[in-house]
Amino acid sequence: MNNAFKGFGLMLLGMLLAAGCGGMEPEPMDMQEPQQSLEEPEPVTAEAACCYAKCSDQKWHGPFKKITYGNCANYSKFWCANHNMGYVGAKWDDC
Repeated sequence: MNNAFKGFGLMLLGMLLAAGCGGMEPEPMDMQEPQQSLEEPEPVTAEAACCYAKCSDQKWHGPFKKITYGNCANYSKFWCANHNMGYVGAKWDDC
Protein backbone atom coordinates (compact mmCIF):
# COMPACT_ATOMS: atom_id res chain seq x y z
CA MET A 1 0.00 0.00 0.00
CA ASN A 2 2.85 2.37 0.87
CA ASN A 3 4.52 1.73 -2.51
CA ALA A 4 1.25 2.47 -4.33
CA PHE A 5 1.00 5.91 -2.70
CA LYS A 6 4.64 6.65 -3.58
CA GLY A 7 4.06 5.69 -7.21
CA PHE A 8 0.85 7.71 -7.39
CA GLY A 9 2.51 10.69 -5.72
CA LEU A 10 5.45 10.61 -8.12
CA MET A 11 3.13 10.28 -11.10
CA LEU A 12 1.03 13.21 -9.86
CA LEU A 13 4.15 15.32 -9.31
CA GLY A 14 5.41 14.45 -12.81
CA MET A 15 2.11 15.45 -14.38
CA LEU A 16 2.11 18.73 -12.45
CA LEU A 17 5.64 19.57 -13.57
CA ALA A 18 4.88 18.62 -17.18
CA ALA A 19 1.75 20.78 -17.26
CA GLY A 20 3.51 23.77 -15.73
CA CYS A 21 1.97 26.63 -13.87
CA GLY A 22 0.08 27.99 -16.84
CA GLY A 23 -0.76 31.51 -15.85
CA MET A 24 -2.49 34.15 -17.88
CA GLU A 25 -2.14 34.34 -21.62
CA PRO A 26 -0.12 37.38 -22.74
CA GLU A 27 -2.01 40.23 -24.37
CA PRO A 28 -1.71 40.46 -28.14
CA MET A 29 0.55 43.34 -29.13
CA ASP A 30 -0.45 45.83 -31.80
CA MET A 31 2.08 45.51 -34.59
CA GLN A 32 3.07 48.65 -36.46
CA GLU A 33 4.46 48.52 -39.95
CA PRO A 34 8.04 49.73 -40.27
CA GLN A 35 8.37 53.23 -41.61
CA GLN A 36 10.80 53.88 -44.40
CA SER A 37 13.08 56.86 -44.03
CA LEU A 38 13.66 59.04 -47.07
CA GLU A 39 16.32 61.12 -45.37
CA GLU A 40 19.90 61.22 -46.56
CA PRO A 41 22.25 59.12 -44.41
CA GLU A 42 24.09 61.31 -41.95
CA PRO A 43 27.88 61.44 -41.84
CA VAL A 44 29.61 59.26 -39.30
CA THR A 45 29.84 60.88 -35.88
CA ALA A 46 32.26 60.08 -33.09
CA GLU A 47 29.56 58.19 -31.18
CA ALA A 48 28.86 55.86 -34.12
CA ALA A 49 32.41 55.40 -35.45
CA CYS A 50 34.42 52.20 -35.15
CA CYS A 51 38.03 51.38 -35.91
CA TYR A 52 38.87 49.15 -38.89
CA ALA A 53 42.26 47.59 -39.66
CA LYS A 54 43.65 46.81 -43.10
CA CYS A 55 46.29 44.09 -43.15
CA SER A 56 48.45 42.53 -45.85
CA ASP A 57 45.50 40.44 -47.05
CA GLN A 58 44.03 43.76 -48.33
CA LYS A 59 40.76 43.27 -46.41
CA TRP A 60 39.28 45.63 -43.83
CA HIS A 61 38.92 43.85 -40.49
CA GLY A 62 36.61 45.11 -37.78
CA PRO A 63 34.63 46.88 -36.47
CA PHE A 64 36.56 47.30 -33.25
CA LYS A 65 34.04 49.20 -31.14
CA LYS A 66 36.04 49.51 -27.91
CA ILE A 67 39.03 51.35 -29.42
CA THR A 68 39.36 54.95 -28.30
CA TYR A 69 39.91 57.79 -30.73
CA GLY A 70 43.57 58.27 -31.60
CA ASN A 71 44.45 54.65 -30.85
CA CYS A 72 43.11 53.04 -34.03
CA ALA A 73 46.44 52.82 -35.88
CA ASN A 74 48.24 51.33 -32.87
CA TYR A 75 45.54 48.73 -32.32
CA SER A 76 45.45 47.90 -36.05
CA LYS A 77 49.22 47.24 -36.04
CA PHE A 78 48.80 45.03 -32.97
CA TRP A 79 45.83 43.16 -34.48
CA CYS A 80 47.55 42.48 -37.81
CA ALA A 81 50.72 41.27 -36.07
CA ASN A 82 48.69 38.89 -33.87
CA HIS A 83 47.12 37.39 -36.99
CA ASN A 84 50.50 36.94 -38.74
CA MET A 85 49.85 39.67 -41.30
CA GLY A 86 51.53 42.94 -42.10
CA TYR A 87 49.92 46.28 -41.27
CA VAL A 88 48.67 48.35 -44.23
CA GLY A 89 46.32 50.94 -42.77
CA ALA A 90 43.60 51.94 -40.34
CA LYS A 91 40.43 53.99 -40.62
CA TRP A 92 37.39 55.15 -38.70
CA ASP A 93 34.06 54.29 -40.28
CA ASP A 94 30.43 53.61 -39.46
CA CYS A 95 29.79 50.70 -37.12
